[in-house]
Amino acid sequence: MSHSIPSSGSRQYFTILKQDLALVKGDILFTSDLWLDKNYQPFIVITAHWILKGDAVGSLKLNAKLIAFHHISGNHTGTNLASTILCLLNCAGVTEKGRTIPCCIVDNSFYHVL
Repeated sequence: MSHSIPSSGSRQYFTILKQDLALVKGDILFTSDLWLDKNYQPFIVITAHWILKGDAVGSLKLNAKLIAFHHISGNHTGTNLASTILCLLNCAGVTEKGRTIPCCIVDNSFYHVL
């Protein structure tokens, strides 16, 4: 899988994101979505969600951050998607903390959940 080098702004975002995610003591949950652009190029987005203690006593704060917005090279096979998702989570340094990745693919009128 080829990866482009992110701009300095996105490098800074992901450096801070990796530091923030490394401090999460509980599980990190993931959501994702796949789609085709107008030129039928496939893309995936992955978002991380986690809960931290809030500022007020006894409160909780839901956090969510973008992990990846990525062009998928190759076919939408389960093997290719799994490989791409694992690579993106590894790049974010959250593979071990992850709990779930709900992923819905609509293809030829079939609905698949990975």
